[in-house]
Amino acid sequence: CAAHLSSLCLSAVMSATGLSSSDVLENVLDSEDAIPSTLAPFLREDSLGIFVSYPSLSDKILKQILPHFGITVTMEANEKISESYNEYSKNPAAKKRKSDEYKDDRKAKHDIAPPSLLTTTNRFFAHLTSAMVRLEEESAFRSRFGFDKPVLMPGTPSWLASYPHNLFKPLTDIVTEEGRKASIADFELMRSDGRAVTSVLDTGKPEVGKVVRLNFGRDEDRAMAKAMIDAHVPFIFFNYTTLEDISAKFTDDMLIEQMGDLMFDIDISQSYRFLFYSLHSQPPSDWKTPQDRKKMKFSDFFKKATQTPPLESKHYYLQTNGMREASKMKWVMELLSPIFKSKSSFFYMGKTSTEPSLRIGMADVEARSHYDGGWNFVFLARGRKRFVLSPVDQCPFLYTYKKGHPSARHTCVDFRRPDLTKYPLFQYAGGVEAILYPGEVLHIPSLTYHHIESLEFNVMINYVTRLPKALSADEVFGDDGVCKNSFC
Repeated sequence: CAAHLSSLCLSAVMSATGLSSSDVLENVLDSEDAIPSTLAPFLREDSLGIFVSYPSLSDKILKQILPHFGITVTMEANEKISESYNEYSKNPAAKKRKSDEYKDDRKAKHDIAPPSLLTTTNRFFAHLTSAMVRLEEESAFRSRFGFDKPVLMPGTPSWLASYPHNLFKPLTDIVTEEGRKASIADFELMRSDGRAVTSVLDTGKPEVGKVVRLNFGRDEDRAMAKAMIDAHVPFIFFNYTTLEDISAKFTDDMLIEQMGDLMFDIDISQSYRFLFYSLHSQPPSDWKTPQDRKKMKFSDFFKKATQTPPLESKHYYLQTNGMREASKMKWVMELLSPIFKSKSSFFYMGKTSTEPSLRIGMADVEARSHYDGGWNFVFLARGRKRFVLSPVDQCPFLYTYKKGHPSARHTCVDFRRPDLTKYPLFQYAGGVEAILYPGEVLHIPSLTYHHIESLEFNVMINYVTRLPKALSADEVFGDDGVCKNSFC
């Protein structure tokens, strides 16, 4: 029944977006050219669903909807059905019969619809809904802040204008256990076949699903990096000899010598999963701290952090606050001064930056995907870390905690085990990934979501700066601090 199917579809759209039926229909009528044509039959609202344009609905059902239910229709049947539609909707006798004899049984049909039909309809329309949301959120964001028309230097490669979206892979292909193993294996292959030390300016063709790599040792690559910072997109620097030399000094002996007797706040999770939080406001009544925090002597932390326990057992993580713990980190600041304090350094940002902070994690630790307000430069001194990056226009699919929640700015979705029943639009999120090795630098633009995995014991320096073009979450998202319709 076309009317019943349309009612189901409208319910699915309302469920996925949180919009009322009048809002959905208003969006459809006001922006018909900008939405999937499958929604064109939705003309106007009535008490239970919508009136249906039968002539237009025939083609939509046969060609666009039925295939999603595993049904194919022959050309002969297609023509016969179209004939029936036309007669039913245009024949005066048919209209008379309909008005005289038709009984509205849509509610009864909706009530007896099998769960499989409801599930399939919702799954199908989640895709169309995501397209609608994406058009509204992504296009509005990119045009508002000029990212749809980046200012590129003469000679800049054409692919930069659509990067990283032109390299997207579905997050569900990247972050699940199978995708994770495949990507790690491929990055290891990159180390042996030379791709890891080959600039995108040499190949001229970025790799799908991966953050582009630039050679810090060349003027043209550094100029390209500045263009990419202006374009608000990520990149990796390799061949940064200053950082490579500094990284070699972060040995076990050096860490114990400099920090062994000092006390630090250590985050302790009962598994590999970490969801960071801040108690600046009253948390929800049912909220529980995702992990514990306790003071430990660094030497005790180091003994635990260099082990590799089972995933579902205690994991430890240390992150220093650059300003608050500056006295403890004086030796680190001295080591890093050629990078952050020298005015000739590419990374010198003067008063716009914060003090670098030190992050030390044990193998398998995962930090839930989140965005930060400033530009991030991540310098890896030891070990390997994996990053999955999604630009801020992917926020409609990432289900973020609202402002005021202890874990605001973080996604609710466990990337390694995403619950697509609870978070159906996550399947439409895209992104690119990177595995960072010692001596390399990752640029993460402001408000870019980043999911982080420790592949082994690692030492990372995080440097956040508020460049003039850094974006404000309040300015982009409004009062909630997240995309509308995408919060947990």
